[in-house]
Amino acid sequence: MFPTILQLGPITISSLGVMVALSFFFSSFLIWKKAKEENYDEEMVMDGIILVTIVSFLVSRTWFILENWQQLGGHLLVWFNFVSKPGFSWFGSLIGGILALKLFCQKQKWNFFKMVDLVSFGLCLGAIFLQIGYFFDGSSYGMLTSLPWGLTFPGLDQPRHPTQIYELVLLILILRLLYFFDKHYRTYEWYKNKRGEAAPGFLFLVFLAGFCLTKFTINFLKDHGLFWGWHQLTSLLLFFLSLVMLYFRSGEGFKVKTPIFVFNKTDKLDKINNIKIKRKRVKTKFHFKTGVDAK
Repeated sequence: MFPTILQLGPITISSLGVMVALSFFFSSFLIWKKAKEENYDEEMVMDGIILVTIVSFLVSRTWFILENWQQLGGHLLVWFNFVSKPGFSWFGSLIGGILALKLFCQKQKWNFFKMVDLVSFGLCLGAIFLQIGYFFDGSSYGMLTSLPWGLTFPGLDQPRHPTQIYELVLLILILRLLYFFDKHYRTYEWYKNKRGEAAPGFLFLVFLAGFCLTKFTINFLKDHGLFWGWHQLTSLLLFFLSLVMLYFRSGEGFKVKTPIFVFNKTDKLDKINNIKIKRKRVKTKFHFKTGVDAK
């Protein structure tokens, strides 16, 4: 492990800090590149990236402080001491980023789901760089293990699960899936609507489902802290929520038949009414003729 790359007096350059910077740079570049291919305004895209990143950063740090209030709460200087007291919440980062992006898209009159499809590539790439940073930093490791690939991290005397590597491999698979689905999901008949169009949002929901399932699985191999159960529940709920939203945005939808929907005017209902009217007229005409013949 290489937690410190360079130290010059009071200035310390950590491997995690370098990877965080690279994560922001490469993920922003990938989002900008994808947005440029879709003819979005390049300057507005960069403004959105910076705004969403700042909001996501603040919400992530605030969420982490609330989760660890007994250790960090009440000390304002500690909140901004990212070197000796590092820590961020991925859930807070996700929620803050989505809300900020939603508001930004509304202001620019952009399609939110189309934009999050582009952003999902950058999010996945950025998460990959973060896991590399965690590994070099020797943080975010797993529980004790006797497996041959267990590693002894700095400050520990027994091997642990290298959960950073596990998560890194899964994130790379998710990124490859995103590129695969980007080429093929528009051809899936089950996802097309009646007009033969595929609604945007497919890629983001796939990323969200894969990311949350990864977090849910990896957390089983980590030390069970105070908020372990909360993190597990959050990951599982977001996973199922992404699947439900994926189904709602598909061409299938939930088919519900109630009297309210039957009462609506449709071609099929008009045909049924016309048949009933014709039958009534024929029946009335038949009785009228019968009465005349009787006389």
